[in-house]
Amino acid sequence: MSCQATPGPLPSAKDLVAAFVIAMGVTACGDDAPGNTGSPPPPPTPPQLRLEGLYSGAVTQPDYGLSLLVLDDATIWGVYAARATVPIAFGVVQSAGVRINATGNYVGSLEGRNYFYSAAGVVGQILGSYTATDAFTGFLPGLPPPVPAAPWAFSTTRVAEATFNYDAAAQLASVTGSWDVVTPRGGSNLTILATGVVGGSVAGCQVTGNVAPRAGGKNVFTVNLVFGPVLPLADS
Repeated sequence: MSCQATPGPLPSAKDLVAAFVIAMGVTACGDDAPGNTGSPPPPPTPPQLRLEGLYSGAVTQPDYGLSLLVLDDATIWGVYAARATVPIAFGVVQSAGVRINATGNYVGSLEGRNYFYSAAGVVGQILGSYTATDAFTGFLPGLPPPVPAAPWAFSTTRVAEATFNYDAAAQLASVTGSWDVVTPRGGSNLTILATGVVGGSVAGCQVTGNVAPRAGGKNVFTVNLVFGPVLPLADS
């Protein structure tokens, strides 16, 4: 017994062309039609980086704790202190500068300063970079030794909003009261009154001045202090 398949009639050229046209028409009306996919969506715009705020970290060599306040005009004010249960303030840094939020670079003025408690201020630049993860790293003007001074590398991160809300409006009541500062030359006894008037002493030197919220609506104060004269029987 044998089986033999009997081929059916072959489609004509006309039938093949018709089937092809129908198939193309169905495809062209579908979502995956070639040539009809439309333009791909543009990539999301990278978020603009932000530098303004309060940062905390360290100078790595020499070893100091470091706090940096970066204002909305890219001015930096900072203080570094010994790492101890009761920090001892050794100096301050200050610089005007330019921040570039598109690239995360900070370029300080050539007239930046590093003031060590026992030396004259050193002139130099603060250079740094900042990221979307709130890290701010770079270099501060260094102090001798060696001579010439090597830049001080620093590494900081933004202080959490729960600890310090830079964007909140400054309230004089939040700084009213007694403030203690410890320096290598002695301690302090400062008082800020509800009116913003400052009085007291630091390291045996009389201090007078005033505190007022800084213009701009951020949680920053303008402080004006006058040091002197040396108080009687005080170590200077």
